[in-house]
Amino acid sequence: TIKERRSQFLPQLQGQYGRQQIAGQSGFYQYQIGIRIPLFFGPELGRTQSAKIQRDIAGQNLRQNQLELNAAYQGMKEQYLKWLNSWNYYRDEALPLAQEQRDGAILAYREGAIDYVTFLQNIRDAIRIEVDSWNAFGNYLDSRYQLEYYLKTTN
Repeated sequence: TIKERRSQFLPQLQGQYGRQQIAGQSGFYQYQIGIRIPLFFGPELGRTQSAKIQRDIAGQNLRQNQLELNAAYQGMKEQYLKWLNSWNYYRDEALPLAQEQRDGAILAYREGAIDYVTFLQNIRDAIRIEVDSWNAFGNYLDSRYQLEYYLKTTN
């Protein structure tokens, strides 16, 4: 870490104590005190700067990942809201109108008010609206599950 690297610049005090016995005679003691003063800071300074740079890089990577996750979340949320609104439109407005269009086409054809080709076109249009509504519903569910998965995996 940076604190460990900085401590290499400081002087270090060392001490030693020893007791000896020479030729069967005891009572010999030895003391040593030393101080270590770093004279060349180059290698330690380089390692300290390297540790600072690595810390800064890790911080930038963290911020970048947070921004990317936030952007992905916002994108998923927008997709969810788009498909929710689309499904609500189809469910509340388009599908009832398609049902009326289909019923009206059947009634008009039975009464002879429209020919067979017009009847088929009206039925085809009503079915196309129903298919589009189911596609919107499927996309809504997909986006909802993706958003739920994202929220569960990031918490």
